[in-house]
Amino acid sequence: MGKQKKAELKKRPLVPVSNGSIFSFLELPAEIRNMIYHHLLVDHAYTIRFQATVSSRDGRSIVTRLSRARPRGPDRDDIPGQTKGSITLASNSYKPCISNFDLGINIFLANQQINAESSPIFYSANMFNFEGVPDLYAFLCHFQHRLPLISKLGLSSVTSNRNKFHGALYVQNMRLYSVFPLLASAVNLEALYMHAPVWQSLGGRADIASRSFFQMGWTWMHACALAKGNKLAALDVVKLPDITSELDQYGKWQVEKAGQALFRRELAGYLAPT
Repeated sequence: MGKQKKAELKKRPLVPVSNGSIFSFLELPAEIRNMIYHHLLVDHAYTIRFQATVSSRDGRSIVTRLSRARPRGPDRDDIPGQTKGSITLASNSYKPCISNFDLGINIFLANQQINAESSPIFYSANMFNFEGVPDLYAFLCHFQHRLPLISKLGLSSVTSNRNKFHGALYVQNMRLYSVFPLLASAVNLEALYMHAPVWQSLGGRADIASRSFFQMGWTWMHACALAKGNKLAALDVVKLPDITSELDQYGKWQVEKAGQALFRRELAGYLAPT
């Protein structure tokens, strides 16, 4: 646009807007508002990935959103037929996100009613993914009041990349068992995806891994059983890796049908002893 055109626009008088022409979003039917929230807040193809960082104000560990470093296909592990989901991606596949979540979450700040209506959609419909336990731990602490709304979580590894970790030092050393007391608040969790290395850290045999998993996660599994009215509810929530021969370096049982069946059978025995 040329300078002359800009000058002409500036000279034009402002058109007054009457109060009667102001659009009232909250007067829309609830169904329409929910459709708008879904459009603004839900990423149906990609996970919402966070990393732990340190607050410049008080030194607390907080979380920031990451985005994909390079445009690729969908990575949500809950997409049917998706063989290479977000929990298998390396940390260098992501970079700090420039925009605020790359989504329309600023709508949370509009007013209390819109926040109350839209928050459950954002937290329940998206899948949240983490490189390591420290990042997941920081997320669970930071969003503790939102955990009952969350339905899908993913964990890529036990540890985070120390060369890229930006959280507080005490968070960097958090172990897998530390997340389960916090996870007990996620009473509506539908899926917990964990990559093969996480399962390998629990034991090289299915029976050992099931016992270790029960011992460190019994607080969450008990809360899950109470919320869903089923002692074996955790078995439906826990998502084991796909059956494949490509991950032999992580151990056999995690990716073989017989090993997974033994793990689930052993864990069921701990959850509902006969």
